[in-house]
Amino acid sequence: MGQSASNPRGGRRGSPGAALPLASMSGDYFSSLDEHTGAVLCCAFSSDEKLLITGSADCSALIWSLANGKAVTKLAGHSDAVTGCSFVGSLHAVTASRDGTAKVWQHKTGVVRARYTNHEGPLLGCRVSHDEQHIATCSQDKTVHNWLVERSSGPPAGLLRGHTGPVLDCRFSPDDMIIATCSSDNTIRLWNRRSSKVIAQLSDPLGPHSIVFSPNGVYMSVSSNDATIRIWNVNSEEVVNSMPGHTANATCCDFNCTGEVLASSSDDKTVRLWNPHDVGGKATKVMVGHKAEVTACVFSPSGRYLATTSGDKTCRVWK
Repeated sequence: MGQSASNPRGGRRGSPGAALPLASMSGDYFSSLDEHTGAVLCCAFSSDEKLLITGSADCSALIWSLANGKAVTKLAGHSDAVTGCSFVGSLHAVTASRDGTAKVWQHKTGVVRARYTNHEGPLLGCRVSHDEQHIATCSQDKTVHNWLVERSSGPPAGLLRGHTGPVLDCRFSPDDMIIATCSSDNTIRLWNRRSSKVIAQLSDPLGPHSIVFSPNGVYMSVSSNDATIRIWNVNSEEVVNSMPGHTANATCCDFNCTGEVLASSSDDKTVRLWNPHDVGGKATKVMVGHKAEVTACVFSPSGRYLATTSGDKTCRVWK
């Protein structure tokens, strides 16, 4: 998988930052966060890597201090599982829930600042744009809503309609001009964020489950129900790498900040690290320790840490 210097669809190249080389991540976990009472479904780091947010089937989200591994704030108010969570700037966090709502919270106090209620079904996830001006929510109602962070209520700024099955994941491109979505209708779609129009549709008959852009915007990694991770070239709309190795559904994937390391999680209870440029290659590390399916994996902004969530009611932070 070669690097491309430009992306006609607008993606930016990532900067090296302070990411550790692939071989430097030991695969050891230094913190296990275990105060949820239900499966942990999602997580995200704060931009300064001091905090982590997790969402759970116990209907709550917890804000954790990475310095001591303790929960510092509980965000309680959803009536069903929290399926998506992220920080929005330094003061707020957003959660999405199967109760059909998304909420923006003051994460230090747990006070709700905004509620988004226009979906007609359970929410399956949420993502925040890189400029932190937009929040995308994906739903079982087959749509994605694009919300302006500055609004506390009312209709979304954009409605992405066209999938014929639940939308399982959504992501902003590095320049925030594209929203990528994947659905149980076995398609991946790229949408112009401003017009809410489809600009490309890719077929994945093996069942895409999650999607993520590479830092330069040229590639997308997709985890699939056939236990395989595939990398697509956004420009050519072709699969350029396929990485088998998991033994059950691949649930999530994430690039580190340089795009040189790809992590994946699976129902097989493992997390795997890959060199995305090694075509057809094997995982460089297999990380074990979770006692149930691993539901999500997320690199910290610097790439120094990797957080994973699981049906075993824990979130683990690896280094």
